[in-house]
Amino acid sequence: MYEDRIALLLDISGVDMGKLYNSIDDDIRNIQNTLMESLKISITAVVSDTGDTINSSERLYKQSLEAFFYRLIFGHKSIIHTNDISEYNKKQYIYPENKERKLINELRLGRTVEAKNIIKDIIRDVAEYSYMSYNLAISHLTFALSSAFYIIQDNGLSYSEFNINMLMFDLNYAETLDNVCNCFYEIFDNLALKINGKRNSKYEDLVNRIVEIINNEYMNQNLSLNSIADSMGMSPTYIGRLFKKYTMKTILDCIIEVRMDKAKELLLNTRYSINEVSVKAGFTNSTYFYKAFKKYNGVTPGEYRKNSRYQINKYK
Repeated sequence: MYEDRIALLLDISGVDMGKLYNSIDDDIRNIQNTLMESLKISITAVVSDTGDTINSSERLYKQSLEAFFYRLIFGHKSIIHTNDISEYNKKQYIYPENKERKLINELRLGRTVEAKNIIKDIIRDVAEYSYMSYNLAISHLTFALSSAFYIIQDNGLSYSEFNINMLMFDLNYAETLDNVCNCFYEIFDNLALKINGKRNSKYEDLVNRIVEIINNEYMNQNLSLNSIADSMGMSPTYIGRLFKKYTMKTILDCIIEVRMDKAKELLLNTRYSINEVSVKAGFTNSTYFYKAFKKYNGVTPGEYRKNSRYQINKYK
């Protein structure tokens, strides 16, 4: 026997068969309740058919062993009669390849919630069929995931945490369908962290590249969301949304801020006229520059220059 299984042979000669199974079920429930209360141990019991001779024991044991695996479906503290599983063996299972493809795609995108829902549907569905169907489906899923993770690694993502042997080990010791799902959920969560971490790094690089372009091209009066998108070979809508998501401001806001900072630097450190400062800071005309400067800084360009120089001279 296995360490976590016990087989009992009962001599039922002369026993009223009509009362036998009810009595066995009552005794098993008492044992289950006692073990749960005293030792916090949950056990599943399987009751086989009857045999005429001792030679029937091997056949009955194999029958019980197959039924035992249905604890995944019946749950903790269940009592499974081998006759209960006969209906499961009559139906033919068709593996859902379309769901598998969708599952792999969701994982590649780092969409964990969607992937979990799909794997849950697959497992709940196959649980309505024979244990052999369940076993084949789980094996198919596991190897499909293994292949998918190798592809993900080839695309530049290191994911050494996935261990197919460890997954199979955990699945073999799962007690319920929820346990089975959780074995996959843990892998999905770890993968999503890797993918999203890489994605965030990629997005940060794009944002930094946009800021670098603005810092280098602020004097270009044609600098805009569209011109930046063209230089990067990307969609204006995409980089606009991405930039705002990660900086909480638009690309236009960033352009104006950089130009304002440069204008204040020129006003403070040079003798350029207001019109010259406007041009060198990248503004299209001095009127717009004047209004925008006062809006952002609360004073006009001339007042800013005068006040700033006064403060500097005051503390010399």
